[in-house]
Amino acid sequence: MALQPPKNIEAIEAALVANRIAEIVERPIDGNYDAAHLREFHRFIFQDLPKYAPGEYRPDAPSHGKERRLESEPINPHRVEYALRPEVDDRLDTVLRALRGGDALRGLSTPDFVRTISRLYGDLDHLHPFSEGNSRTLRSFTRQLAEQTGHELDWNITNANAVTRDALYKARDIEVLRRTYPAIDAVSAAQQDGDRLLLKAAETLRRFANADRLDELIRQSAEQSRVTAVKKCTVPICDAEAEIATLLPAAQRQAAATEEATRVASLRNRSLMPTHSEALSRKSMLEGARAPGRLLGVLRDQGVHSITLDRVPGEPALDRVLAYREGMEKQLADQIGDTLNGPTQALSPMPIANSPPHPERVAVHSRDAGRSSTSRAEPATAEGRDMQGLLSLGRGSTLAGLADKVPAGRSIPDGAEQVVVMNGSRLHERRYEGKWEVQKSDPQGMLPKGVFRLDTAASAKADDGATYAGSILHVSAKGVYQVHGNGV
Repeated sequence: MALQPPKNIEAIEAALVANRIAEIVERPIDGNYDAAHLREFHRFIFQDLPKYAPGEYRPDAPSHGKERRLESEPINPHRVEYALRPEVDDRLDTVLRALRGGDALRGLSTPDFVRTISRLYGDLDHLHPFSEGNSRTLRSFTRQLAEQTGHELDWNITNANAVTRDALYKARDIEVLRRTYPAIDAVSAAQQDGDRLLLKAAETLRRFANADRLDELIRQSAEQSRVTAVKKCTVPICDAEAEIATLLPAAQRQAAATEEATRVASLRNRSLMPTHSEALSRKSMLEGARAPGRLLGVLRDQGVHSITLDRVPGEPALDRVLAYREGMEKQLADQIGDTLNGPTQALSPMPIANSPPHPERVAVHSRDAGRSSTSRAEPATAEGRDMQGLLSLGRGSTLAGLADKVPAGRSIPDGAEQVVVMNGSRLHERRYEGKWEVQKSDPQGMLPKGVFRLDTAASAKADDGATYAGSILHVSAKGVYQVHGNGV
């Protein structure tokens, strides 16, 4: 047989392995999900490739690791160190024995299944018992384990493209590194400098700080495998609180990662500024007085027992948490609307839990640092009370005629580049070629709900060459803002 180029050989080997994995899907490998069962998976999958030592553990060596070069980030490889061979002999049986032949997974809720299978996969990946082929073996093993215990786990979702494949590698490598170096967060920089591998591991973990974790990817896969249709769900408030608390760290990482990626992209291409604006908006929705946790507290205090939301199976944690937030906002708006149609004495602003009675907070992002300004509490003056009355009138209404009653004394702070306003909408004020440009972004489609009044009839001020023709009246619990032209 003629010699084949290396790429052809890799393609042939990949096809042989893929065929064996497909056979397992059609005809599962019987066993008790113990160490012998795992070895049988490896033997079956790689039976056509003797160089993989099918079914055999890797030999003992002073270390076992690899340089990972990601498809989407090829110029910056990272090092992953796995367990030493003696740990494989000592711990593999113990890790798999905890499954009790799969019984430990039967009857688990999806969140509990995700936690258990994520921990199992992380442990097995860290042990890395075989010289080659661990990833494909573990995916086949855990897929069948999930299926035979009443769950679903479709790893193909993580193989959609280079980015999704790299996301899985990052998540896995985070789990491995934290097991290889369990005290890495407690090790000082000086101590790390004395250990090259430890230093590299710390750098990798910092680099992947906002990457999705393994449990988030498995949750998406488990949900998407079972159901694909979007549906409106009503969730008991205690369950909603538990899910939001579980997903919030992942949501915050996703928001931070997206904001940073779009920020860099917008610096290179100004046309992407609205995309960065939307990312900033979504990130801000997880914070402040209208953060999901704060809204939960308000609903609970008002005796609400459930939350209704549009649930998309397998959606990222950020989308799920913001879907909860949108559902809670709607329920609160409906309650306020009912209040506005009731007795006049009920027309008081809805208090936000643990907040001062009349706070004003303008979140200003400077051109340099992008940090928020500090809060400034206003005294409860007669003017402040009048403003609270205007807020009561504005909530849930179309704001018809309200513009004449709202003082125009609040505007974008002088020199600000960006002002965050309610419901994720933003105004952008940016100096460009010696002129001011003001743009409005409304990624969540909130303008028709009556929080704003857009007056396009008003002409833009000529100061500094503003290009935004119009003014926006903004009414929210944080204050009333009348923005004309360039906002000065």
